Amino acid sequence: MSKIKSFPEGLTYEYLVHGVFTFILGGFLLFFSAFISLPVMAVGIGMIVISTGVDVDNNENKLRKYKSVFGYKWGNWINISHIKKIELIYDFNTGKLPGVLQGNVYPTPIGAPNRGGTLKTFDLYLTYQNNERILLNKFNKAGLALGVMKELQKFSFLEIDNQYEKMLVESFKGRRY
Repeated sequence: MSKIKSFPEGLTYEYLVHGVFTFILGGFLLFFSAFISLPVMAVGIGMIVISTGVDVDNNENKLRKYKSVFGYKWGNWINISHIKKIELIYDFNTGKLPGVLQGNVYPTPIGAPNRGGTLKTFDLYLTYQNNERILLNKFNKAGLALGVMKELQKFSFLEIDNQYEKMLVESFKGRRY
């Protein structure tokens, strides 16, 4: 029996726009046939409530990024024995986001500053034996990313490179307490 450790991210709303438009299409189809409309509306709701996460199976030496709707999970399993290195990288993107007036995201009075936006992610990369590098997941919460890293450290053959932890140690060196 497999022992699967799950790290759920919860609702990420990756398909929110698609789901809303599918639901509206289902509502429009209600004028023609409830037999067609109700399944389309159900698919739209399902797309809205998709949640994501990462599963690690210690017994089978595999992991996957999954999507889930109402408890049903799907996603491709990756054999960990083909991986040589796991990296966790803190990605801090800051910039001005284009918008309607003067580059603002939301319309504001003319002359208002564009404060821009920030997106912080904790990116988990896998490097295969042939040096192919893939992005497994972009976590929004450090705790989930560190939890997956801790679980993957149990595999002795993996090289672990936690650049986020190194960055934290470096940033605390110069502080006084």
